[in-house]
Amino acid sequence: MNGKTFLNIKTFLMVKLFLILWACLILAALPRASAQEAIRENLLMNAGFEEAEAGEPAFWSRDVWIRDDGVSRLEIVSGAGRSGAAARIENRYPNDAKWVQTVSVEPETLYRLSGWVKAENADLAAKGANLSVLGITQTSDDVKDTDGDWRYLELYGRTGKDQREVTVAVRLGGYGSL
Repeated sequence: MNGKTFLNIKTFLMVKLFLILWACLILAALPRASAQEAIRENLLMNAGFEEAEAGEPAFWSRDVWIRDDGVSRLEIVSGAGRSGAAARIENRYPNDAKWVQTVSVEPETLYRLSGWVKAENADLAAKGANLSVLGITQTSDDVKDTDGDWRYLELYGRTGKDQREVTVAVRLGGYGSL
């Protein structure tokens, strides 16, 4: 192992990123009359991660690219969100780790996926905390470090002619960027 390889491994061991989502992760069809109306019409189930079943957020599933033990940790943390529970993703080594949920949608409709994130110490050369839809490479802006503050992210997209569902992801990393 050369010195550069050792330095990269050591850097990845020390780098942690926490992705914490607030209770207002929203997938809503647009346009809407008001923010309150959009919240009432949120298509995501358990958008705030408050409901848990056996320690896992109800209606959400874990999905990681590298499945080896110790690479990524996904958990729900009560009281860690802006106003309640939060989903947390920690990558101890480079990975594309995410909480995912599949929802029904209408064809040829514009949707907004939005939520609040807090990030810490993400690798500057890789994709940070973001919101996305599986199967496409486009994501919301990604966040590497928010200095302890919450940052609002959103992603807009239109469904296809025959599309009836999408799988949304609360994510750390992305396709081709661990």
